[in-house]
Amino acid sequence: MSKLNTVLLIDDDEINNLICTKIIKKNDFAENIITCLGAKQALNYLQEALLDENDKVLPDLIFLDINMPAMNGWDFLNQYEQIEGLKNKDIVLIMLSSSMYVDDINRAKMYDSVADYITKPLTAAHLQQIREKFFANHE
Repeated sequence: MSKLNTVLLIDDDEINNLICTKIIKKNDFAENIITCLGAKQALNYLQEALLDENDKVLPDLIFLDINMPAMNGWDFLNQYEQIEGLKNKDIVLIMLSSSMYVDDINRAKMYDSVADYITKPLTAAHLQQIREKFFANHE
């Protein structure tokens, strides 16, 4: 399996983003890693990528945190699912959160765009499972 082109990390915690970036690079999982420190920034990035501005590319995979200031992961999902141009794209969106609350996990399952829910920290084993489950035929 070849590596993904682009992964988008959406998390207000810079240290977590750094850890995720290192794990993704160490495991040769993706060519490009885009980091957004907030949900609004991520929505702006995705909308610009749809218009192909500034060579921004749509991600193959999004890791989304729940608990962020200003706009949380749920708010992001509500707006993300309303963006018409993204509905026919093959973007895998995975919740990556420190929350182990069953209510959060069940709430995530209610969104059509959420493919999976992973509890932090991201590990090499998670990446392998994601590769096998969602990108087995990725070329």
